[in-house]
Formats: sequence, C-alpha cells, structure tokens
Amino acid sequence: MVATKDNANDQFNSLNRVQVVRPERILNSEKYLFIKISDLELELIDYSSFGLSVLSEKPLSNIFPETNMINASIIFNNISLQTADIVPVYETKLNNSLYKIAFEIRHAPLNVEMISASVEALQTFSEVTAKLELSSKILPEIKVIVSDVHALLSGLKDSLSDLESQWEQLDPSDRSNREIGTAKVVAAKFGEIAWPIFRYADQLLNKVSDEEDKILHLRFIRENLGSLLFKAPFANRSFFKPSGYAGDFEMMNQIYRNQLEGADLFSKCLHRFFVDQDAAKAVQNRSVYLHKKIEQNIEKCQGTPLRILSLACGPAFEISNILETVNPELNFEVVLLDQDVRALQNAQRGIREVLIRRNLKNVKIDYRIQSVKHVLTRGLKDERGYDFMYSSGLFDYLADDIAIATMKRMFAALKPGGDLLIGNFSTSNPNRSIMEICLDWNLIYRSDEDMERLARAVADNVVVESEDLGVNLFVILKK
Repeated sequence: MVATKDNANDQFNSLNRVQVVRPERILNSEKYLFIKISDLELELIDYSSFGLSVLSEKPLSNIFPETNMINASIIFNNISLQTADIVPVYETKLNNSLYKIAFEIRHAPLNVEMISASVEALQTFSEVTAKLELSSKILPEIKVIVSDVHALLSGLKDSLSDLESQWEQLDPSDRSNREIGTAKVVAAKFGEIAWPIFRYADQLLNKVSDEEDKILHLRFIRENLGSLLFKAPFANRSFFKPSGYAGDFEMMNQIYRNQLEGADLFSKCLHRFFVDQDAAKAVQNRSVYLHKKIEQNIEKCQGTPLRILSLACGPAFEISNILETVNPELNFEVVLLDQDVRALQNAQRGIREVLIRRNLKNVKIDYRIQSVKHVLTRGLKDERGYDFMYSSGLFDYLADDIAIATMKRMFAALKPGGDLLIGNFSTSNPNRSIMEICLDWNLIYRSDEDMERLARAVADNVVVESEDLGVNLFVILKK
C-alpha cells in the first residue's frame, strides 16, 4: 500500500523507508527528464541523489497495484542516462487529472551531477542549433558583410594588442601620445572601410519587408559583431542602455569629453571612431550653438533678470560653458528639467564647480526631476515666464502629436518676446545606418520642412536653423 500525503507519516515505516539526510531537490524546470517504467514514461518534477517525484495521470495503485520495488530508467531527450531501483513513498492528488508520485532511490543513488550536466549540455547544444537555424534565414549578403567586418575587427584587435605590448616600458606620456596618434589613424581608416559596408547593409535591410525577419537580421549582426564593437565604451553604453535609453547624459559627456576611453588600445581606437563621426560632432556643435543663443538672449535682456528653462537637460554642458564667461554681476536664473536624477546630479556637479570658482552669487540654478508626461499633464506653471526655453535632444524621441503638445506647453510658459528653441536630428544624418543597425539607437529624424510644420502648429513666427554640419536642426518659435 502506498501512503497518501495525508497519512504518509503513519505509513512510511511500513514501507521500510531508508532514513537519510535529504539533499536539495533539483527541479526539472525545462521538462527534459522522464522516468521510464516498462512502456510507461512519466515526467520528472524534481530529483536528488536519493529520491524523485513524477507527474502521473493515474494513481500509482492503478498502474502498479502489486509492485513495491520498481526498476526505472532515467530518460533524457530519448537517451537513457541511468537505471535505478525506486520505491513509491507517497502520492498527492494535484487536481482532477494529475497526481504527484514520490519515490525513494534504493541501492545505487542517482548520478545527479551527470544528469544535471546532460541537461546543461542540451541547453548549450540547443542554443548553438538555434543560432544555426537563425543563420539559415539570414540573407547571404548580410552573412558576408558580418564575416568581413568581424575578420577586420578581429585582425585589428590582435595587431593593436601586439603593438600595445611593445609600449609597456614607455614613459606614460610617450605611451599616451602614441595611443592618440594610433587612434586617430585607425578610427579614420576603419571608417573608410566600414561606412560603405554599413550603408550597403542598411539598403539590404530596407528590402526585408517582414518585421520579424528584420529583427532576426539585426540580432544576427549584433550577436556576431557585438563582442568586438561593444568594447568601445560609447558603443557599449548605447547598446546596453544602463539608463534605459540611448543618448543619456553619460553618452553626451563622452562626446563632449572627446577623449580616448577604453580598457585597451583596440577599445580606445573604436571609441575614437564613434565619437569622431558627424553625428557626435553635431552634438558638440549643438553645445556651441546653444551657447551663442544664450549669449544673444543675455544681450537682448539688457541687464534685466534673465530666465532660462531647459527640458531634458542632460549634462547641461552649455550652461557650464556660459557660466565660464558670463558677467558675474548678471542676474541669471536657469531651470533644468530631466526625468533622470543622475543626469541632474551630473549637471549639478559641473555647474556648481563653476559657480564656486567664479563666485557667481547672482546666478540661481533650479534642478527639477520632471518627465515629458509631467509637462504634458501639468504644464510649466510659472507666473514670471521665461525669456528663453529650449530642448536640444528630447524631440528626437517624440512622435509628432506628442512633439506638438509639448511645444504648446513650453510656448505657453514663454514671456512675450521670448524664444522657444527645439532641436532634432536631421534626416541627412550620415551615421544613421550604424547607429540603428549596431547600436540599437533609433531616432525620429526630421527635415527642415518637418520642423517648420510642427512649429507652425504652435506659433506663426518660426525659423529653422542648424549647427555647422547641418546634422542637428533647430526650429525657433518667437512669441
């Protein structure tokens, strides 16, 4: 007689149960393991060296009414791993159609390490075959591109590692200068080869009409090139998005710093490649452009208190810069809004250092944690209004309807005679292909006409400008 869960304690002795220290049970979470008794296969729930439990559609008494000791095989993926003598201990009715039946192992214990390793081996093999299956769906041209770029990067990594090892005994200053010179050349030469390749890849991907197939292609490219490309700190942060989105404050800081960053020479060269591109230079130019606009507004205010607001401010590099040159006597108030508290903290550190060093007692900086949703639902209520308002990188991620609604909220808080400036990456961005394909950095690109169309839904007096490269556009709404 097999004990049920309710009366198991009273009847275990009648089963001559062996008393052992019970090891931790291993769950058969992937449902790969079964026990086979004669022609019957039952799925394992869990197992240990001295026991196991299975799922059954029938109670044990209906299957083996007169059996105490059962010889069973542990089956894994149709492979018999081990035979074992098992004794039923108790059963529990889980629902109307399933029973949990527990067994104790007699004689030789289960080889748990072998069984667990077999499961891990199948999982590993399944991952490999899944990649092969994925590869079979990839366009041959994309496979060639990935293979060529991988070979180029691998060879480059090995060569730069050899070169770096030759500099180990150099003076740190000499070594740094060698790194700078090497990175400039490698970044430029890699770009000459890489950009035509990625633009061609972009053309191929645009011909893949099925969205799932396109995702498969992107995954294939990233999985095969990521181990090399993502060694560059800029590429790594863009793809893995520790802040939850690409283009966060630290990525902007990496662009503004414009230095060699990375764990080794290869990483530094790749990082230089990314921060040397026109898209990154446009961000640097954007800071200069905003600096000039703030100066113009300072002149326009003619000594009266100036109030500025920046929405999605990021590191607010342009504010730190303007504070380096502003007249110490100027009454100057800046409100910085961002949904990322770390961005505000980063901006505060840089700005506070300038305020203290220059003793700018008439400058007030207000840091506010606010999202676009907050601005849309509550507006920017301030009776005093603002002389100049801007958002340099937010609108790259806003659909047209949200963009217009946000502009309206900002414009409503603008003083008469004030300017609202909105930045957006242009459709002419030459680096779009690698940003989207490799870095998973997707923007909403807009043309001059797009920017004007959005702005005219809010104001009549609008003008569209750009930084020097024409990659970053700016529409100015005058009130």
